[in-house]
This record gives sequence, structure tokens and C-alpha cells, in this order.
Amino acid sequence: WYDAAGNLAARIIVALRDDDTSQWVNVKQYYANADANSFQVVEENLRYLKLMSPVKKDMEWMGNQFINTTGTLSYLSGWTYKYTSVDEQETFNGNSVDSVATVTQLDEQNAIQKNYSAEKFAKGLGLVYKEQQFLSCNSFCADWTHPESGTIVRKSMLAHN
Repeated sequence: WYDAAGNLAARIIVALRDDDTSQWVNVKQYYANADANSFQVVEENLRYLKLMSPVKKDMEWMGNQFINTTGTLSYLSGWTYKYTSVDEQETFNGNSVDSVATVTQLDEQNAIQKNYSAEKFAKGLGLVYKEQQFLSCNSFCADWTHPESGTIVRKSMLAHN
């Protein structure tokens, strides 16, 4: 189907299972579209500008520019997305993947707080890795291996066709 801007859009269904013998369970769906200059994803009615053209190292853009970042979404304000690596070969769960671009979306830290978000996209495959860290300490944290509170979420490709 075509979205309100006239761009071809695709529905993406996210399915999970506990192990390789369990049944897949659909847990959410979102949609994505691309134009000549960008790749966008809409999740829970929030439009993220995930990739920009041309794909080149150190290119920056405001990836959350379409999101009203007031109230409960204020934590998404001011994120400057950046290609921190492009055309790299990487391995995910034993699968070697060529032409991987890393988009660092947020990378801020000080003595008591660390906020980090990045995604890796492979040419011809799409999103193959995602990591988010929102960590804090009441006193100085030297290396963030033992924060006092927060979350770390990592998602990685297991296999592909």
C-alpha cells in the first residue's frame, strides 16, 4: 500500500518464540517505507528516520525529527543519528554478513549516567543487530560493568535465508 505521503509502504510482523521447537507468536507489527533519500519506520505511531542516503561514514541526521518529543517522549529529543561504520563485515551468531552499516543513534555518558542506542543494517537483509543501554549510578561509575540500575537490551539476527 501507499502511505499518506504517496510512498510505497510495507507491513512488518514481529514474531517471537522461546526456542526452535516452539510455535511463532506474532507480538507486534509496524510499517516501513523508503524514498530516494531515506528509510523510515513507524512503530506505535512514531516515525523514525532510520537510514539516510548517501550511506557514508560520519554522516549525521535527526532521526527522531518527526516525533513530538514532549511529555513521556522527551527522552527521544535531540538524538543525532550517525553512520559510525559502513561496508563492514561482521558476524552475528555465527553468520558472517557483508556490507553492514552501523547507525549510532545516541551515545551520551557522564559520571552517573550512560545512554546508548545503535542499530546495524546489512545490505540486502535489513536490521541485523540492535543495542540499547540506559544505565545509572548514584555515585561515580568507572567503566559501566556494574551499574546500580538501568536496562541493557541486545537483539541480534540468528539466521537468514
